[in-house]
This record gives sequence, C-alpha cells and structure tokens, in this order.
Amino acid sequence: MTLYLDTSSLVKLYVAEPDSDAVRKLVDAATVVATSSIAYAETRAALASLRPAAFPSAKKTFETVWPKYFSVDVTSALCREAGEFAERYRLRAMTACIWLHSPKLPAKLESAPRVSQASTTRSIALHGRWAGR
Repeated sequence: MTLYLDTSSLVKLYVAEPDSDAVRKLVDAATVVATSSIAYAETRAALASLRPAAFPSAKKTFETVWPKYFSVDVTSALCREAGEFAERYRLRAMTACIWLHSPKLPAKLESAPRVSQASTTRSIALHGRWAGR
C-alpha cells in the first residue's frame, strides 16, 4: 500500500501527539510513504517550534528519514493536471497528485471509488486532512 501523509500527520512521526502511534503503524504497514515536497518546509517549521532541547534530535531524525519518502514535487503542470483529475473524481488536491504519481495505480480510473481516510482503495491510504472529502 502507498500511504500519503500530510504535514500534520508527518509531524506526528517526530513529535509525540495524539494519533502518533496510529500514524507509525500505518507507516510500518506501507510499502511507500508519500508526501508533498512542501511538507518538507512545513515539517521543518513545525519542528522549529519545539522546545530548544527537543529540536536537534527531532530535526536529525526527520532529515535522516526524509529521503526515504516518495516526495511529490508540486509544479504548475502537476497542479493543473491534478485539478482536472480532482474535479473529475471528486478528490482533494493532494490526493489527486498522489494518484497521478503512484506507480501502483492503473492508468484508467473510470470506476474509481472515492478515497476515504485510512482506506486502501487502489493501494493508497491517506492520513490527515487530505483524506476523503
């Protein structure tokens, strides 16, 4: 399964928050963990707000793990394509981006069911605010 994490879910891997354990379990079960390139800056900003004593360790762990994530570069072309795809299948924007770039998905999604939080629809699970509509 490909798991998409938005920034709020990604931060839970580095900071003890409600649902951190649930996110870790999803990550452990995933074959691919995907996120957007923007999540890098957003996560660094979130980690910077930690207590000074906790920041260096969280940052180091994040920097070590980041290259293992499937990062979707948010380009103008991707946004246009994802907008069309999201409109057609009633998906959220980043959900459409991940669907368009996941190697596990078929090219045609004529009968694609709606994606809901933590579903494994079409080999993708989503966690965070981008999950479902």
